[in-house]
Amino acid sequence: TRLSPINNDPLVNSNTDFQAARDAATQVQDPAARAIFEAQIDQQEELAQARIRIPQNQYALYARLSYPITQIFLEILPAFNAHKQLARAKDLESDVAQRSLALQTAEAYFAVWQARYALRVAKRYVERARADQQRADALLTADLIAKPEHLRFQARYEEARAELTQANAQHRITQDILCTLLNIGECPKEIKLREPQRNSASVLSKSKASRAAMARSYQRHPQWQALQALLNAQKHQQQAKQGGMWPKLIAQAGVDYANPNTLYVPPGDRFRTSWDLSLLAQWSPDDSTRAYLATQAAKATRRATQAKKNQLERAIRTRITRHHALLQAAKHKAQARNKQRQAAGEAYQAKQEALAAGLAHSNELLASQLEWLQAERAFLAQRIEEQRQWIHLQDALGYRWWR
Repeated sequence: TRLSPINNDPLVNSNTDFQAARDAATQVQDPAARAIFEAQIDQQEELAQARIRIPQNQYALYARLSYPITQIFLEILPAFNAHKQLARAKDLESDVAQRSLALQTAEAYFAVWQARYALRVAKRYVERARADQQRADALLTADLIAKPEHLRFQARYEEARAELTQANAQHRITQDILCTLLNIGECPKEIKLREPQRNSASVLSKSKASRAAMARSYQRHPQWQALQALLNAQKHQQQAKQGGMWPKLIAQAGVDYANPNTLYVPPGDRFRTSWDLSLLAQWSPDDSTRAYLATQAAKATRRATQAKKNQLERAIRTRITRHHALLQAAKHKAQARNKQRQAAGEAYQAKQEALAAGLAHSNELLASQLEWLQAERAFLAQRIEEQRQWIHLQDALGYRWWR
């Protein structure tokens, strides 16, 4: 820093005539007293002429450190923890999307599975219809059936071929949807399907349907975890807002290395070092009022998030109970459908033998064949439904079933 010239006043303002004082001192007869008087006069004259010189060129290096003691613990640290929890909640959103995509893929997988079973049944139906038509041709040649009955077998064979064409188209459509969800560029002609492996430990029984088991199910859900992380973040945010209501205590420290250093008197034309410590207390009614209002708003936001979390827990609990009951019902229905399928197959076989022996009408054989086909489809559809309910139960329990 460059200062303008400064002429300070003398350190001691004096109107004394020092020459007259010296003349008066020479009249003192005692030599010792005269010497003392003259020394005092010289000293006063020097003080009257003395001035503090201010250097025009000033240089300064300084460092300041301010540490907000109360803000660190009441505002800054809670805000930092809130940002950490918010970042965790954002990361969990990707898990929520992944779980939703996995469930959509499972539904597409079961659609392919169902279409493949329908295609398998349609092929078997075509084979049976072709065999029945060949048998009808032989009976017609032997004049054992009439021409209209023979035409019925031909019509049933053409109908079976049409159903096979439709089943093929449905199978291709469902495979394309599954390939899209799996991000497969070129969908193969036939995707290899494997039945999901059941995990017996994940099946909820009545003895395990306790509060602790439900709590563990909640905690496995990424959506619940995201809401819990958001609640924790809002709790820290509320603490940070509430910390602004209290007085602030600030510690400060500083070091000066300057030429001249103003703390030294008289200031010299050289570098000198000095330091200082201070403790400040601040409080503003306006800041406290704003912090109070922000705290109340944070409390309201936190209560709304807690309500969403409670609603999610109720939805998860309802979903677990529902799919557990549907899974048990699907198992019993699958067993019943299997017995119906076996009985329909045996009845169809018996009708074939009866028709060959001339003891049954062709209409009875066609009706028996249709009954067998319907029983076969119902059984396969029920098997798929059982697997679907198992997947939904695993998802409701929070397991990563797609691994």
